[in-house]
Amino acid sequence: MCIRDRFNNSCLPFIEHPVMPEQNTTYHCGFYAFYNMICFINVLLGKDSAKQLKHFHRLHNRFSFWLFYKRALDSLVKELVAIGKTSDVENLLHDGPLERYEMQYLLDTNKKIHNLFRDYPEFYLKFIKIFFSFNHFQMASPKELVEIQDTFDEFLGTKIDGVLVVLLGIMTHWVVLVIHREKGAIKIYLLDSLAHEYLNTPQDQIPKNAQAFYEKRSKIKQKELVPYRIKMFTQLLTDLQIIYTIIYKMTLKQENLKQFHANAEIKIFWEEYETLFESFLKNLSIPLTKGNLLDPLKSLIGLLPTIPLEKKNQIGLELYKWLLVHKPKSLRDGIMPELKAVGAKSMSSEWRILMIMWMELQKVILENCPVPEPTEKIDPDNLPKKSSWRFCCFFD
Repeated sequence: MCIRDRFNNSCLPFIEHPVMPEQNTTYHCGFYAFYNMICFINVLLGKDSAKQLKHFHRLHNRFSFWLFYKRALDSLVKELVAIGKTSDVENLLHDGPLERYEMQYLLDTNKKIHNLFRDYPEFYLKFIKIFFSFNHFQMASPKELVEIQDTFDEFLGTKIDGVLVVLLGIMTHWVVLVIHREKGAIKIYLLDSLAHEYLNTPQDQIPKNAQAFYEKRSKIKQKELVPYRIKMFTQLLTDLQIIYTIIYKMTLKQENLKQFHANAEIKIFWEEYETLFESFLKNLSIPLTKGNLLDPLKSLIGLLPTIPLEKKNQIGLELYKWLLVHKPKSLRDGIMPELKAVGAKSMSSEWRILMIMWMELQKVILENCPVPEPTEKIDPDNLPKKSSWRFCCFFD
């Protein structure tokens, strides 16, 4: 199928960006995403050109969209009232964005979805949802990422033509990627009701793109520019480009969702851990290094033999207190469940090497700096707490 009206995608040429109907209200993106997705799948899988053309015209028919919106909204409101979520009813009626469970409700109950499976039984057809913000997956559980990766592997492993539909929740915006395979060839289509050209913008130019977009919108709606909204829109466009690239690499089997998530989680934990441990070494009452933290293990091993036993005891006691403050509970409750869920092999070799180095560093301190019997009882519960602490040592 040839799509003539499309936006420039020069920076991400692997994503086809056809022009979609533009949302004229702030938070209807979820309804637009759902409606555009239904129409576009029919266009791609339609058995003849007449049916494809009918759905293409329906895609751009405003009356047809608002009719769908009214019916979908009524169905959602009825369901929300039945389950007692009155606050979400108010949110929906005042143009609030679709929540995750509300989008799932539409996927589970909308007749148009059921019609797709009825009309195209010979095609591969599956829907998945991915939530991504601030360069980080925002899933309820890492097991969801495992299931998504398994679905991608299934789609790439089968020879059946069809579509894998990815509903993307990015910050407060919904978009759709339709991954279409026809005669073995794969194309990725972006359906975005922003109707905004941003796949032609390098990452460092996204702030200017966001500024221009909001200046245009503010003139049309005669509203004052809000710097915070421009900043958040800049982040949205950045995240969109990142997740599109990840998904494209997944179709080439060059990216694995489990590994990406594991490395991102480790990076967050590790940056905090490394900063705090380096600070500990620098702020010892008896300096343990001479400022060389590029290779702390080598520096430490060379320095330890020159330190008298009583000073080693002091160092050991200070490390013991530090480890009590940063109890390994946060490690067990934080990063370890994530890694366990996605699989230990998901961690890249670079992170493995770095983690081993820091583990050895602490091991050397504990082996060479024995902890003396404290003159006063150390109560871990009375030590200062680190409210933002997420990562800690590797051993009890």
